[in-house]
Amino acid sequence: MTVKAMKYQLFFLMLISSVVAFCLAVPVSSQASTIDWKGYDTGMTDAQDEGKKVLIHFRTDWCTYCRKMDATTFKDEDVVTYLNDNFVPILVDGDKEKKVATKFGIKGYPTNWFLTEEVERISSLPGYVDAKRFLLILKYIHTDNYKEMSFTDFVQSQ
Repeated sequence: MTVKAMKYQLFFLMLISSVVAFCLAVPVSSQASTIDWKGYDTGMTDAQDEGKKVLIHFRTDWCTYCRKMDATTFKDEDVVTYLNDNFVPILVDGDKEKKVATKFGIKGYPTNWFLTEEVERISSLPGYVDAKRFLLILKYIHTDNYKEMSFTDFVQSQ
């Protein structure tokens, strides 16, 4: 083998090694997982079929805090995982689905509604909520602690 051929082989191996090293260095969290949002009718049916609680997230395209929640809270890996594993997440655009928004008495955006496995209302949560607090709220609702203690007591017990 000539020196020139050996240089090309060495260059090629270094290139491949660099690509592999780069791929391994990319953290898993940057490989974005997303919330498995359902439409209203599908989500309500799925909740009863799967025996899961429901989160209905009411939003609009023009709402600044809706976009902020989409970009932060709903991109947080812990929130995404917990929500997908333990709830049926439903996304409702209040401008496009006015009947549903009216049914839930939505006055502002974003607003989140939590429902039981039997799709009975538990509580609403208006406004922007950061990921850390939202995860605590999801756990509070999912574990049925809302039936036994205040949210403040739940947070202190964590």
